[in-house]
Amino acid sequence: MKIPERYAMTDDVLFELCVANKELRIERDEEGQLIIMSPAGSFSSNLNFRLNILFGNWVEANPTLGYGFDSSGGFTTGPINAFSRYRMDKEREMGSTHI
Repeated sequence: MKIPERYAMTDDVLFELCVANKELRIERDEEGQLIIMSPAGSFSSNLNFRLNILFGNWVEANPTLGYGFDSSGGFTTGPINAFSRYRMDKEREMGSTHI
């Protein structure tokens, strides 16, 4: 979705938009444009489920390495987006990077 520069969204406005539209998976790219993600099909969803199990088991077996997150977590890594799976070092402050 193209957003004219004069209507650029702050992080707070984007958060409000996401809260008001919980049924949508909304991300913002590095240019400030919105991306509305479509749902995964059954094959991809099953594969993601199995990968999350493997990743979760690895994170639990290595607790000193950090935290694990699924694809619904939004992170301010420049653009606000979600990763398929994500590991964050324990030393990194979660409050400043997670929306």
